[in-house]
Amino acid sequence: AAPLPRMLGQRERLEKIEALADEVLRTEEDLLDLDRQLNGRREALGALRRHESPGATQWLAAQGQFMRLPTATTKDWLQRRQVEVEAQRTTSRSQLKAHTRRLLQEHPEVTQLHPRVCDLILQEQRGAGALEAAKAAPGGESEA
Repeated sequence: AAPLPRMLGQRERLEKIEALADEVLRTEEDLLDLDRQLNGRREALGALRRHESPGATQWLAAQGQFMRLPTATTKDWLQRRQVEVEAQRTTSRSQLKAHTRRLLQEHPEVTQLHPRVCDLILQEQRGAGALEAAKAAPGGESEA
């Protein structure tokens, strides 16, 4: 009877580690998205500053809509969004650090994972389709 409670405790611990690792990966994805947004707006602001898009109005794609706005309004909107996203990025970085600390407290050996385990975790994040494709590919993973 002793092995069953120990197995249940192990399972709960592994589920907790998995949830913490998922939080870390999700936060990293959010940070990448915020960086993409920042870079796109930085490029747009640079183009406006260099007058690469002359005219009194500019087309702007925002939140699934295209709008034609006066150039000054467009520049102002881009700068305000840039400040907002930078604040979100700062918050996300703090969250990432906190999530990583909690993961390391729960599973200190997480940084010593075998590279194959890391590959499997990344494949799972990319979706079941990527894992199936790797198994189906010639020379792919074989069962031992």
